[in-house]
Amino acid sequence: MLHALEDVVQNDRDQVMVALRAAGYTEREIGDMLDMTQKAVEGVLYRLHRRANSHQVPRHPRERRDTHGS
Repeated sequence: MLHALEDVVQNDRDQVMVALRAAGYTEREIGDMLDMTQKAVEGVLYRLHRRANSHQVPRHPRERRDTHGS
């Protein structure tokens, strides 16, 4: 997942936030280090996560099973 996040990081601040989160720091701790609120950090990480998910290759839909015995 972290590799997908690295692909969507757009600036140095976001890169630092992703690295700190990956290192185990909480959103509050990251906010304190970067002079941001916890909510601001949560919002940035949430948007990066969504952007990373939208860049992933979609999975193949599972084949439907015939449950009616046809």
